[in-house]
Amino acid sequence: MKKNDKDIKNETPETDYEQTPETDATGDYEECATSEATPSKEEEYLALAQRIQADFDNYRKRNVSLRAEAIADGKVEAIKAFLPVMDNLERALETERKNNTEGSLMEGLELVLKQMAQALADLGVEEIEAEGKPFDPACHNAVMQIPCAEGQNPGEVAQVFSKGYKIKDKVIRYSMVQVTI
Repeated sequence: MKKNDKDIKNETPETDYEQTPETDATGDYEECATSEATPSKEEEYLALAQRIQADFDNYRKRNVSLRAEAIADGKVEAIKAFLPVMDNLERALETERKNNTEGSLMEGLELVLKQMAQALADLGVEEIEAEGKPFDPACHNAVMQIPCAEGQNPGEVAQVFSKGYKIKDKVIRYSMVQVTI
């Protein structure tokens, strides 16, 4: 049996659910099954997403600081490798000055030493001043002691055997010094 178009328009749709709010025997509306104390699924998912986002932000910040530290450590290790070369250049130049050597060898040594000092300065490396200064165990390594000479004070650096270097406040190599007593 085929229904008429008019009959179809006049029919009311049948539903599987009731659209009216449920009431109990007294006629009062029933309270919703979820209470305010229990968060809904949406709230749980939102809180979880926020925690995950905060964890990821912390992870990213931690990695940025670890990367910066690793770069700084690598820079220090590379500089440490060049410091003995710098020392040998200074010794060679000093020896040639004592021998009154002149000419292109002296000029070449002076230029290489000057370039090396400039490269270290560009990297933020500073020489630790020691001779004539009070002994500071934070940046000096005392390897010898001598009695005070005229014009010297006890606890003063009398001679520098090996120069010390630092980047900002971090000591790369301690100055090896002789101290007056």
